[in-house]
Amino acid sequence: MTRTDSYDIDVLVVGSGPAGGSAALLLATYGIRTLLVTKYGWLANTPRAHITNQRTMEVLRDLGVETEALAHGSPSHLMGDTVLCTALTGEEIGRIRSWGTGPGSLTEYASTSPCQMIDLPQTYLEPILTTNAAARGAKVRFDTEFLSLTQDEDGVTALLRDRVRGDEFTVRARYLIGADGGRSTVAEQIGLPMDGRMGKAGSMNIVFKADLARHCAHRPSVLYWVLRPGAATGGIGMGLVRMVRPWNEWLLVWGYDIEQPPPSVDEEEARRIVRDLIGDPDLPVEITSTSLWTVNHTYASAYASGRVFCMGDAVHRHPRPTGSAPTPRSRTRTTWPGSSPWSSVARRDRYCWTATRPNAPRWDGRSSNARTSAGTSSDRSSRHSVSVPTATSGPSPRGSRHCARAPPRAPSDVGCWRTRSSSRTTSSTRTASR
Repeated sequence: MTRTDSYDIDVLVVGSGPAGGSAALLLATYGIRTLLVTKYGWLANTPRAHITNQRTMEVLRDLGVETEALAHGSPSHLMGDTVLCTALTGEEIGRIRSWGTGPGSLTEYASTSPCQMIDLPQTYLEPILTTNAAARGAKVRFDTEFLSLTQDEDGVTALLRDRVRGDEFTVRARYLIGADGGRSTVAEQIGLPMDGRMGKAGSMNIVFKADLARHCAHRPSVLYWVLRPGAATGGIGMGLVRMVRPWNEWLLVWGYDIEQPPPSVDEEEARRIVRDLIGDPDLPVEITSTSLWTVNHTYASAYASGRVFCMGDAVHRHPRPTGSAPTPRSRTRTTWPGSSPWSSVARRDRYCWTATRPNAPRWDGRSSNARTSAGTSSDRSSRHSVSVPTATSGPSPRGSRHCARAPPRAPSDVGCWRTRSSSRTTSSTRTASR
């Protein structure tokens, strides 16, 4: 039996959220045999994370899926300013320039990247990532629950359960990525050290449909903060009315006292809360869903153990009270092809994983919106100065400064770049935050 034949798959990815989906897509793009499993029957069923920044869009652009993201997302001009008010129909306290609004800020944003920020709810992002991962060769299994793992110096053996049939089976992989969320079974089983505190505050999400164009179209925003002086519920003192689709689909966030039993939020109570924060007691409202969640402030002080890596909410459980931004850009660090066939580097607050096979088939990166340039490609941030070779040629539509990073070849030591101002290594993209 050959070394390759002794493995069912090269990389097993547990979890299909933005972290797991983007990891699977990047690995499949590099020609690495990948299996993505999720215990759920489908992908995200609520909008959840949504604000997609320029660095993330650059990764999606390099992967050839930017066009799909732009088609499903709300453009930056509709993300508008962040509005602070006493109610949507009440007094407006002020507006904060956000997301590149205003001539000065827009110029700065446009000069640093060829990509624009968009608002892309998780319900739209996840299918883009997973569908394209499958199209490029990744295997995807829904209703498949991760149970446990054992690892040795050569690989990882995972025990999985088919939740439809009820039977259990094992998968042998070279590496495993745990992207299974804030209650990560993978992170728990490999004993990742966690710092911080869980359960700092309680929040509720109410997804609803209502025509609010008359209150919002003239002052577009993705975030309308409703300040309620004296309302310290959940330690926040304000609620959030967030645009999902302009201007008729919304997600409202309101707090509850985590020291008390979780509240019961039925349709009548949800409708009351919505009308109260909107400021219209007669507003026609269709409640789509309600859910409770907790605000945590916990992060892992290590991201890997042996051949098992964790990412996403599995290692940083500290969203803002509204949990706003998915950032697949950080997943490039887990899938950087380097000169070593299988090597890994894990650090306290950053990691790079150079997992590729010599002569593996690779997607050529060509798409209707791919950026190309001759010879070399430079990172867009002025903090990075290294150039890396690309696999494509031809003129760049925005100049060589904004050319594509077709899967780059990393330096021979580790798959990281060095900053111009410091000798310490950093990953190719900035640290993700939510």
